[in-house]
Amino acid sequence: MAEGAAVALVGGTVLEVVGQQREAKARSQARIADADNKRRMALEILDRNELTSEQLRLDAQQLKSDQLSAAIALGAGEGTTLKFLEDTQRKLMRQIMINQKESEFRAEQLERGAQKQVGLAREERRAGRLRSGATILRAAGTFGTRGT
Repeated sequence: MAEGAAVALVGGTVLEVVGQQREAKARSQARIADADNKRRMALEILDRNELTSEQLRLDAQQLKSDQLSAAIALGAGEGTTLKFLEDTQRKLMRQIMINQKESEFRAEQLERGAQKQVGLAREERRAGRLRSGATILRAAGTFGTRGT
């Protein structure tokens, strides 16, 4: 009878330890997947900003060319027209820089979040091993008191 109880205790302990390890691994993998997703989002933000910035640059060049052509066709003073066009282009370039800084900031936030998730994933696995160790020690203590 005591042998059956010992076998049940050992078997239950093994199942509990395996369950704890699988749970810790699953949580860890979920955190790592979340970290990968955050990194992907950060890259997408930077890529989108690069495309938007390039399009703004092209639009600014086209606008300058179109307005300069229209001003010349109307016989407007080139100095005033050029000053206006250069001011407009400066404003667009400033907006491009602001957009770039905002994108970089958002990307950095996502990267920091990803790094935190990776750290938490390590902690999940470590906690799982500690819980498993505690379960084994608790079972050994129970077996020791029953065995004597």
